Amino acid sequence: MNEKEQAKVNKMSKNKNTNKNTEIEVKEFEINKEGKLIPCYELKVGKKIIGTLEETEPKKISVIMDGETAMVVKTVEEGIEAVIRQWNLFQ
Repeated sequence: MNEKEQAKVNKMSKNKNTNKNTEIEVKEFEINKEGKLIPCYELKVGKKIIGTLEETEPKKISVIMDGETAMVVKTVEEGIEAVIRQWNLFQ
């Protein structure tokens, strides 16, 4: 993730209840599923994992929250936005 994308993540993660920014760490890694390496992204606030993205196919990103696939989006950016939106609603 480049600096521009990280800055956008930080901007989107503003906590409305306390009106202060919360830093969200995005960690990129790969997992091996059925012999294929799948790019994944883990979103963390402090030590808590708030969501994971798995790029199962080109333009098909699974958004995983609370251990279940919550939705499928077309881009990593859309997935990050969805996780942050959900996290802001239920924190």
